[in-house]
Amino acid sequence: METRIGDAAGELEALRREAAVLRAENARLREASDGAARGAADRMPALARAARAIVGAPDLPATLQAITDAAREIVGAHQSVCSLTRGPDWSQAITAVSLSDRYARWAGYESAPDGSGVYAWVCEGNLTVRMTQAELEAHPRWRGFGPEAARHPPMRGWLATALVGRDGRNLGLVQLSDRLEGEFDGTDEAILVQLAQLAASAVEKAEAEARLRAEEERLRLLADALPMLMSLVDREGRYRFVNRAYEDWFGRARDDVLGRTMEEVLGAEAFGLRRHHAEAALRGEARRFEAATPRADGGGEETEVHYLPRRAADGAWDGFYVLVADISERKAAERALREAREAAERDATRTAAILGQLAEGVVVTDTGGRIAFVNEAAARIHGVARLGVGPEDYSATYRLFTEDGAPYPGEELPLARAALRGEAAEEARWRIRRPDGREVRAVGSARPIRLPDGTRIGAVLTLRDDTARAGAEEELRRLNRDLEAEVAQRTAERDRIWQNSNELMAVFGLDGTRRAINPAWARTLGHDEETLRRTPFLDLTRPEDRPRLLRALARLRRGQRIADLENRLRHADGSWRTVSWTGVPGDGVFHAIGRDVTGQRQAEEQLRQAQKMEAVGQLTGGIAHDFNNLLAGIVGSLDLLGTRLRQGRTDGLGRYVEAAMGSAQRAAALTHRLLAFARRQPLDPRPVDANALLSGMEDLLRRTLGPAIALELDRAEGLWRTLCDPVQLESALLNLCINARDAMPGGGRLRVGTRNVLLGEGEGDAGPGAFVAVEVADTGLGMAPEVVARAFEPFFTTKPLGQGSGLGLSMVYGFARQSEGLVRVESQEGRGTTVTLLLPRIQDAAERGGAPPGGMEPGGVEMRGPEIPAARRGGTALVVDDEPVVRALVAEVLRERDFAVLEAGDGPAALELLGPGRRFDLLVTDLGLPGLDGRQLADRAREGRPDLKVLFITGYAEGAIRAGGFLRPGMAMLTKPFAVEALAAKVRELLER
Repeated sequence: METRIGDAAGELEALRREAAVLRAENARLREASDGAARGAADRMPALARAARAIVGAPDLPATLQAITDAAREIVGAHQSVCSLTRGPDWSQAITAVSLSDRYARWAGYESAPDGSGVYAWVCEGNLTVRMTQAELEAHPRWRGFGPEAARHPPMRGWLATALVGRDGRNLGLVQLSDRLEGEFDGTDEAILVQLAQLAASAVEKAEAEARLRAEEERLRLLADALPMLMSLVDREGRYRFVNRAYEDWFGRARDDVLGRTMEEVLGAEAFGLRRHHAEAALRGEARRFEAATPRADGGGEETEVHYLPRRAADGAWDGFYVLVADISERKAAERALREAREAAERDATRTAAILGQLAEGVVVTDTGGRIAFVNEAAARIHGVARLGVGPEDYSATYRLFTEDGAPYPGEELPLARAALRGEAAEEARWRIRRPDGREVRAVGSARPIRLPDGTRIGAVLTLRDDTARAGAEEELRRLNRDLEAEVAQRTAERDRIWQNSNELMAVFGLDGTRRAINPAWARTLGHDEETLRRTPFLDLTRPEDRPRLLRALARLRRGQRIADLENRLRHADGSWRTVSWTGVPGDGVFHAIGRDVTGQRQAEEQLRQAQKMEAVGQLTGGIAHDFNNLLAGIVGSLDLLGTRLRQGRTDGLGRYVEAAMGSAQRAAALTHRLLAFARRQPLDPRPVDANALLSGMEDLLRRTLGPAIALELDRAEGLWRTLCDPVQLESALLNLCINARDAMPGGGRLRVGTRNVLLGEGEGDAGPGAFVAVEVADTGLGMAPEVVARAFEPFFTTKPLGQGSGLGLSMVYGFARQSEGLVRVESQEGRGTTVTLLLPRIQDAAERGGAPPGGMEPGGVEMRGPEIPAARRGGTALVVDDEPVVRALVAEVLRERDFAVLEAGDGPAALELLGPGRRFDLLVTDLGLPGLDGRQLADRAREGRPDLKVLFITGYAEGAIRAGGFLRPGMAMLTKPFAVEALAAKVRELLER
């Protein structure tokens, strides 16, 4: 019993002791709790100060340092460290360290711990850990502090907590070691966790800001790389962002544009057209329109403008993005297509098939080469637009092939090379097989996009549809192949022509040397090829043809083509072959083709002889007809005159004399016209101002033409002077004006004009040179081509019978050719006729002077006129003429003027009378004497009598076409027939000089 009581007492005592222990532990816990509360309350001001320091830190390093300092100071520890996770193995980068004075010598010890220790353990599980020093050193992940730990003061515990992001990602850790007093407790742990949350938020914020800055920089570079204007406009209409294109377009620095309003940058007019679009964009409406965007150089380019509204964080519209693309080329293409459509009578179906845009495609990738942007043009070219595609899938997704049609290796594509290796590719070519089955030939360039520090942030590809050009190139290659075959065929054909042609073919150097000749030379000229190659071309040419050949060679050197150049080449048998040449200049050579026209020219000469005989027959018949009429008047008048004289009836005899003289005068005029046509009339050439001559004839022409004809004189300024017989020129112009008047029976307009003309080689029978042109143009009936061809034939006329002799134009033609000029006739039936006289320009007018050479009496003079005073009385004269009647008439006239006259019938007889010792004052001689002509006789007579006066009388001046070079001082000329008074006047004028 006692034993049971003792046992119960013992148990009661044990319970009493256990209760005491429990009461003591409860008191300690209450005391600890009250102390912790009092400690937390004491730390609140420190936490508030720390929060203000953390919030006011300017950047992430400063924020982490403030947190580290706050943790050490608030908790009360010798050491505080903040480190960030920087590797997949949880290795740490120490970012901030805070040490007490006791630990000051550890200030430089910041080696990063590896990822195998307790740091990694905390980060792996995002843990909060509080350990004593013994627990820390006993932990299996503890790796110590390295060799430096031996010098480290003894530590009292370790407190650490992970930095955890909102997404649960570990960002690093904050740790405290070596508490100032005692061990770390729960309050310390709570404070450190709170500070760690602040640190995690700061790290996430800094990382987000860094990503934002990097993204903004990438977008800015991308915007600068795009060939368009890109900007951001705020609600006040001010630019907040612009890309580099603004600098080139507006000629302003980017900073000068930022902050300015749209109106200030664009100008009032351009902004006024955009105002309602901008207002709509600020209401949240996307706008797309076309407008002229003025450039800095004053131009107004056609552009396509996009306004894309931007929403702020609070959901309000705070501005809009502006995209401006230059569409001038596209507009030009659209205009061209529109014009083509209108030209094709608005064929809408056909036009729809050819419409399209000529803009380049753009594809942009991110840093990993994944496609981040595809514009409309690129989508249109590919037939597909997929984003997020990596380099390894480019070929399969977009169906890309090499130019040869093989699948394009993804890593070798221009865009992949630019994105992955940073290589630029220019003008690369590939094929695209669109989903619709159409194959496109593409050409483009790719280049990397880099930050200023060289960091590659992506790549951009620009491409265009090159299908049409590539197809054209292939077609061109095919055509070239066909052309080469055709050239080879034609070359063979030309070789056959060269070898077998009967025409002379040659290649000449510009110096005239032959470089190649065909076999026709040997067949035509009879020489072997070696002789022809060795003999200079000029040596084969007839001497008189060489000047014309040299002139043609000079024209070829100047790059001019020649045609119908004839020269005569010596045959091996000594005869001459006439060859007509065509020459074409080339590159340092000229090619010539010659045709043997010897037989043709002989046939033409035979034809000309036949035509001459026909013309002579026609001329003879006309002359016989006209002279029979004239002789009938003369003979009849003289017969009646003789009959009346035999009858002793003298009244009324004057009218028979006048009738005979009239017929004789008409015969003289007819002879004069025949001489002009035959170019045998003696001329008195002198310098002539055609403008002055026209002015002098104006009154005569107006009276001749009558009031129904409007006369217009068109005198060219700076007109050259010509050398011709002014009397004959007046006569020719009068003839032409009368013909023009007769061609306008109902009236009309007649223009007589002058101008300077330069003729080249082969442009006229007169040869190349300078000419004065006198034109007579009417608005009359005109002539048919066959009439024009016969206009200069003698006795040919289209006028009614009795109204024309048919010698007027013949005389004009003869005068022009005798003056070394030519006549041109242009006529069209119902439109009128233009006759142009081309007379040679005088080259030495100053030496010739303006005074006319004396002595030449024009033919066709009036045979009756006022009485002329008798010549000086006295003197000795010798009259020489092979026509006895003329000789006797001249001698009788001279004798009536008291001359002692001797007569001779030819030159030798006259020389006998002109023997030494005889004095003569006057020699009157015919030019056309048998044996010794009149000029030769005069020269012989003057050998001993230099002052002897000489008067030539002639029906035509054979061998003396131009009197100006024929007559010397003391000489004169008189044309048969002439009046007695004209002979006496000429003698008087000659003797009085």
